[in-house]
Amino acid sequence: MKLIYIAGNEPFNQGKINYKEVISKAKNKNIYTNTIFCGSREEGIRDYWQNGATTGGGKYFNIDSDKKVIYIETPYDIRIAKCNAKLNDTYMYYGNRGSEYKMKQIAQDKNAEVQSVSNLVERTVSKSKKNAYKNEHWDLVDKAEKDDHFIANMKESELPDELKGKSKEEIKKSVAIKSAEREKIQREIGELSKKRQIYIDDEMKKRGNDDSDDLGKAIESSIQELAKKNGYSL
Repeated sequence: MKLIYIAGNEPFNQGKINYKEVISKAKNKNIYTNTIFCGSREEGIRDYWQNGATTGGGKYFNIDSDKKVIYIETPYDIRIAKCNAKLNDTYMYYGNRGSEYKMKQIAQDKNAEVQSVSNLVERTVSKSKKNAYKNEHWDLVDKAEKDDHFIANMKESELPDELKGKSKEEIKKSVAIKSAEREKIQREIGELSKKRQIYIDDEMKKRGNDDSDDLGKAIESSIQELAKKNGYSL
């Protein structure tokens, strides 16, 4: 079973490709499509977002852009943010555009921070998930993990300044060190993230907030519902 979540704020039926045909083919392969419309529920229904989810055997959600987002500060936010800086330091760019992508990574972190501390923390948590955040197209650590022979075949011009002039074995060693550092930081972020979520859940209960309209909870519920339909036990 696989799930797809599509989010947006424009008509779902735009473009040259017929969404019904594509989504139906996906469903036949046990791939379920869920949709998230950024706007009112009624507008999303009119713009075929609900129909997309129905066709795909999934769920339709909407995000109310006017709804105030509750931010709960936790004792773990600053520590997670500091881990983000350490995590970024484990990325070793390569290739003609590697440096550009590295700068984009940093810029997106700053954009998230400008929005709120919570956004930066959530982005850091996402980046720490090894299977969800991959950059083998510009990061040497990710690329070497995917392709054991990549470093041996690299040209000197493709290397970052810090690795130029080093032997292949020295480069492999440097990459291995960064990889080990990254795994350690990812584990730390994962542990802090769990503690942070427990803190938030407890605080929400104290405040008497109703979780029924929380998008994250709704998506989690949809995953569990589809899993049970497909014979999985939770």
